Amino acid sequence: MSVGRQKSDYRHSAIAPLLAIACSFWLFSCAAAVKDDSLSSAAESEPDQPATPTEPTAETAPGVAYTTQIAGEHPEDLGELLQRSSQLIFLQDKPPASLAALLRRTDTDVEIFEKVLRSEGYYDGKVRAARDIAQSPVAITIYIDSGPRYEIGRVSILYEGTAPGVAAPTSGGELDAKVGGAARAQVLKQTEAGLLTRLADVGFPDARISEARYQLNRATKTLDADFTVSAGPPRTFGNLAVVGLEETNERYLRRIINWPLGQTYDASRLDALRRQLAGLGIFDSVVFATNAAEPAAGPLPVTLRVVERSHRSVGFSVGASTDVLFELEAFWVHRNFFGEGEQLRVAGNTSLVRQQASLGFRNPNFARRDQTLLLDSSLQREDSDAFKEIGTTHFIGVERALAPNWTLIAGPSFELSQIDDAGDEDTFGLIGLPLQLSYDGRNDRLNPTEGWRLQASTTPYLGVLFESTHFWSNRLDGAGYLALDQDERVVLAGRGSAGIIVGNQNSDIPASKRFYAGGAGSVRGYEFRTVSPLDSDDDPTGGRSLLEVNLEARLGLTDTIGVVPFIDGGQVFAGQLFDKGGGFLWAGGLGLRYFSPIGPLRLDVAVPLNPRSDVDDAFEVYLSIGQAF
Repeated sequence: MSVGRQKSDYRHSAIAPLLAIACSFWLFSCAAAVKDDSLSSAAESEPDQPATPTEPTAETAPGVAYTTQIAGEHPEDLGELLQRSSQLIFLQDKPPASLAALLRRTDTDVEIFEKVLRSEGYYDGKVRAARDIAQSPVAITIYIDSGPRYEIGRVSILYEGTAPGVAAPTSGGELDAKVGGAARAQVLKQTEAGLLTRLADVGFPDARISEARYQLNRATKTLDADFTVSAGPPRTFGNLAVVGLEETNERYLRRIINWPLGQTYDASRLDALRRQLAGLGIFDSVVFATNAAEPAAGPLPVTLRVVERSHRSVGFSVGASTDVLFELEAFWVHRNFFGEGEQLRVAGNTSLVRQQASLGFRNPNFARRDQTLLLDSSLQREDSDAFKEIGTTHFIGVERALAPNWTLIAGPSFELSQIDDAGDEDTFGLIGLPLQLSYDGRNDRLNPTEGWRLQASTTPYLGVLFESTHFWSNRLDGAGYLALDQDERVVLAGRGSAGIIVGNQNSDIPASKRFYAGGAGSVRGYEFRTVSPLDSDDDPTGGRSLLEVNLEARLGLTDTIGVVPFIDGGQVFAGQLFDKGGGFLWAGGLGLRYFSPIGPLRLDVAVPLNPRSDVDDAFEVYLSIGQAF
């Protein structure tokens, strides 16, 4: 039995699961202590629709108890909106002091419901209230006859004086108001705003709607809209003033902006610049503003107002599991090191089996826009059942944005390591050329509910200085997320990985470069790196090909608590074509999520479904910050 295996036996003594579970409850308690205790925001109200009622002060009298029922013919989604808008339902536990007050509350609901019907496009809708005061509590029924929902008919746009030109919208089909769509108040308001936005995008930021006329056609159940617009004179970009800079170099900022002086004014271009500057990570606020007092003709001066964020920060994360007991990471970041958005990051992380110290530097807009210079160095030590390693890794390269959400990273690397593989100690010097293509379309990095991500990487390695070896490592990782309901309480998440190493035999590839699976970020339910071919001592030897799959159903029970049933599977093969190895190892489990202000806290318990005799434990427990993938 190797030293690594003896160490693993110590980790899986009877006290290890208890320590991990105790850490779990301690971390959840800490998170609860810092939880924001403010109330969740109410559902967003539609334009021209009454907001959720406010709660009155407590009444001294017992009040007149009552029940409320909404009945009649209406769509289900409309009924839910009416319930959220109802004074009677919202104040059910605050009964009015008298019957007259109850009648006034009922009449208020009738008025509110009539407004809701109109705002949702039910212009023929009728609302009637019935009260049975003989019952105790008083029975109130509000009958809704929504009638048909009106659709958008004609949408015309007329310009005062000379029309702005071919780029200006002339019909609702070019805006959000599609003919035949529901004539909801929100859509109509968005149409008005969209019209002005479109004009501001083609050189007319002073445009205004002189008149908006809406006319119902009850015979065809449509609503016609006629907009009269004063476009104003065409404008160009004038001078740019920058306000609020402290440590950031203004010349650097202007070089990024590449201000289009004298070109046709385009509000969408300002939005794109704002997003770009916000993405630098050095500003808390980025606002482009125009001066309304400027003459309404010719170049339009613009002022950029920024608020710089604190450029230095420290942070840490903590995790626990039954296979490595604990994981700790601490880091220090400077986001504007030389005043041009450079980021310097110093980090250290440690667990029972692996320790690493790293230094990273990012220089954005290096040599060209949308390109970042990357410098990374690290020292690492590992003492796992698979191998022992002491080494250092260095990388210099560039990261380039190819398209929205697509990035490419490329550059040379050098690694020097001393590895003990089952008692055989070797020293390796490797020169590599990593190439990585990534797509990230997730709606949230910590807790995604929609979108997908993909990462393909390939690295040829050449052994120099010591052991002579050469091989080519390739890996593909992808994940997708799908919310099954509007509130994103039920989310399906899936992840898959595949890897192939082309070149030398398994034994000629450094142990640290072979594929392994198992652990918190891989196949839960199996120890770290133990999903692999095994030697005679049941220690993992790694392999040249890899397959992994993870499936989760993320179920939100409340705004802060969720449960996640999951199933993971995977295998590492000694051959490079997914052969020379055993079948898939599967594990199932159940997770608990606490959605804290710093992200979801994760507690997972996984059980191997086809464990290997005398190798795998009955279960594994994991605690960390963030979703599993």
